[in-house]
Amino acid sequence: RFIDLAQLEEGSWFPREGTTGSPLDLRRIRKRAERALAAWDQLSLWLGGRRARQTLLDLGLGPLVASIEAGEISPRHIPTVVRAIYLESLLREAYRQHPLLERFHGLEYDEARRQYVALDQRVEEQTRGEIAWQVDRRPVPAGVAQGPLRLRTELGLLKGLAATDDSPGLPIRQVFERAGRALTALMPCVLTSPYLVASNLPPSLGRFDLVILDEASRLRPEEALGAVVRGEQLVVVGDPMQLPPSSFLTASVEESGEGESLLDLPSIRASTPHRLRWHSQSRHESLIAFSNCQWYGDRLVVLPSTKREGSADGAFYRPVREGLYEAGTNPREAAALVEAALHHLLATPEESLGLVALTERQRDWIEARLAERLAESPAATACVTAWHDRGRPVFIKTVETIQGEVRDAVLVSLTAGRDSLGRLRPDSFGVLHHPRHGHRYLNVLITRARRRLLLFGSLLPEEIPAGLEALRDYLVVLGEGDRHRRGADWASSPPLVASLTRLLQAHGYQVEPLPDGGRGLLDLAIHARELTPTGSLVPPPRGQRQLLGVRLEGISPVREAGALSTRDRERVAPELLARLGWPPLHRLWPPDWFRQRSIELRRLQRRLDETR
Repeated sequence: RFIDLAQLEEGSWFPREGTTGSPLDLRRIRKRAERALAAWDQLSLWLGGRRARQTLLDLGLGPLVASIEAGEISPRHIPTVVRAIYLESLLREAYRQHPLLERFHGLEYDEARRQYVALDQRVEEQTRGEIAWQVDRRPVPAGVAQGPLRLRTELGLLKGLAATDDSPGLPIRQVFERAGRALTALMPCVLTSPYLVASNLPPSLGRFDLVILDEASRLRPEEALGAVVRGEQLVVVGDPMQLPPSSFLTASVEESGEGESLLDLPSIRASTPHRLRWHSQSRHESLIAFSNCQWYGDRLVVLPSTKREGSADGAFYRPVREGLYEAGTNPREAAALVEAALHHLLATPEESLGLVALTERQRDWIEARLAERLAESPAATACVTAWHDRGRPVFIKTVETIQGEVRDAVLVSLTAGRDSLGRLRPDSFGVLHHPRHGHRYLNVLITRARRRLLLFGSLLPEEIPAGLEALRDYLVVLGEGDRHRRGADWASSPPLVASLTRLLQAHGYQVEPLPDGGRGLLDLAIHARELTPTGSLVPPPRGQRQLLGVRLEGISPVREAGALSTRDRERVAPELLARLGWPPLHRLWPPDWFRQRSIELRRLQRRLDETR
């Protein structure tokens, strides 16, 4: 009667041992009711639990309810289990709606990718052959092939010049005037400076099918005009974030408003630009990361380095706290830079070197001091000579003249600092303090290194004056050290990357996510472990770790949203990563991972064993 009046579920209200095969008596009913009254403040929670139970039953999750009530699943794990069941149901529904997913096998797609790469390589080789054949079949005017050199023309003149080693030669313009058609038939591409077009290429040569102007940010329109009018089509290549024409620094140009670069012409700016997104120069992300974020909208595709935390590669700030600025020089800062340069020449002679100062006087001081130190070190002098003979000499330049220069290591003296009275003048920063283009000089300054940038300065970030916010922010970033150089955090990792990372860590691997550093090229970097003499696995030394790059196909918005073409994704990226020392990528397809996780994990472990 009590059960009917209270509308109780007997099996839930009374303990299980009291409801199996024996009738309930008043004593047991009273005892249970008293227990309920004593816990009246838990009634709302208990009712919520009952409603949740009914919800699970209505969803067809009776077995889950039974497992929970049997104590097989602890309460704290219930949300995780429910989420797993929900996701599994979504996967089954996806398979039902898209049967191709259920039949998907990554090995088939890997084979299709290999065939695509092989076919693309064949097309490239045949295209080169086609171009060579087209050039070779062009008729070459014979011209006058007999008589003295001064009477010969076209191919006859070119053969005469080639056969006469002791001839005085001819001015380039005369060669083009007398043999221009033969020259362009044999070599249809002419490489020249726009400043020399008018003096070297006569109008009789005719118009080129295509004119390409490079480093356009440094060209004024009037300087490019002679080349522009020589072509049927024009391609202008330049970076508006790099150095402007040098006359930008003169007062007359500032006052007149003249001196804009070719890129600033309305007709050029109105055209549809094609942005070059690949950045393959830097062999460490920190060498381009700041510029990419600050001036390129984080649009550059940057290759992740194999040298991760603890590596000597990357960008670093070297404070020279005792440095003083004296009339365009900072002797102590320059001395520190020269000693670092000497150390580089002796310790890493296989790496090229460049030195940069912000003022001409500081450059001259560095040049003189380096000459003194080289006179004391035959080994360092031999290294400098060797690089000169290889066509990559050790340069000592100011920031205005380094665009286009790239070296393995670049050492920079900021030069600016406080004087002996503690005063800090903004103009001591030279071109970096230019009101319109200081950021462009900074961008070029910090992106000249292929492997390592050492920035020597006599100021802390908080001492940098107003108007130089980009420089201040850059010094702050360099001060963050490895935290900045890694460039990846768990918050930005896709769930599948985070799940795979935890699983690999549970198997003893050191794993680093690359959501930003990989820019869609890689998702994980796994540090391959080494065997000790006792047979145990340990990580290799810091900065010398061989990595395996893992790409989880289908999860990167950079790859799958059309930001990268098929060729970029399947051929260009793997080839560029291989140049940096990455082993062949390990590709993991999510459908395979969901369907046969243990098999995919063993396949990944085999690759890691091969990499070790």
